[in-house]
Amino acid sequence: DKYQKDLEEEINEFRRKMGKDSFEYDDEESECFIDEETGEVIEGKTVTKTVSLTDPDCGMFIKGEHERQLAYVDMCSCDKNGWHLGFETNPGNIHDSKAFPSFFENVFLGYNPETGCGDAGMATGKIAKMFHDHGIALLVPYVRPKGKRVKFGKRDFIYQKEKDAYLCPNGKLLYPTNIDRKGNIKYRISKKECSDCPFRKECLKNYSSKTVTRHIYASYMEATREIRLSARGKETYKLRKISIERMFAELKEHHGLRYTRYRGLEKNFNYRCLLYACYNIKKLALLLDKMEQKREKSTCA
Repeated sequence: DKYQKDLEEEINEFRRKMGKDSFEYDDEESECFIDEETGEVIEGKTVTKTVSLTDPDCGMFIKGEHERQLAYVDMCSCDKNGWHLGFETNPGNIHDSKAFPSFFENVFLGYNPETGCGDAGMATGKIAKMFHDHGIALLVPYVRPKGKRVKFGKRDFIYQKEKDAYLCPNGKLLYPTNIDRKGNIKYRISKKECSDCPFRKECLKNYSSKTVTRHIYASYMEATREIRLSARGKETYKLRKISIERMFAELKEHHGLRYTRYRGLEKNFNYRCLLYACYNIKKLALLLDKMEQKREKSTCA
């Protein structure tokens, strides 16, 4: 997608400024799937893929440690009142962060939204930049950092935006020295700066110098954090449970969305078109009936 190409170009531009050669990317590196053994997101690697003999279009969907099934997944949007607006259907092994750019261009932008409220799958730097570039506020939940918290880890180093450097617990600065293929900038400090540090043994362990990484789009994720913690952000995020979450719950429990009854991506897409249309018609019918009952009560009074 074009957003991945933009990221790759920014990475290479950063490398050129550092006096390094540009990376060469191919389409396979931007592929993003879910590992069928661990459930982790795998990007730019060859992975083992389970293919159904009954329906080759579907994919292995993994949720948690115990839920593994061949399925399709829908990327949906609704307004704050729960009216279904649009969707795209994808195989179950495609991660949200990979499926979203197409949905963003083809469906989401068509409604000129001011704010978008998503789940944890949208908490990525690339998606945050997409929203920022179109002037749309992005609301995503807090995502706990992966791995165990260690002493003198990244969270103990303070990023100084004006200097583009990290301040270590001993008051020394780490400056950018390199960037990897995924856009993670490496901030390092010289060995001599660490030679007389009182925290050297605990901080460096078996390494000769300290390295801290920061994604090239980290500033956009920091902006989403500010939106999430704002008063407006907190009030807006509460609408998820009575809009998109309620819509999915009703469709799964009462309208057959929990199970796939057709083979092939196209048939499932067409079936869902009817399903979501019927959901909106039902919602409209109930609303009109409620309005009619109120009108009759006011007339009788």
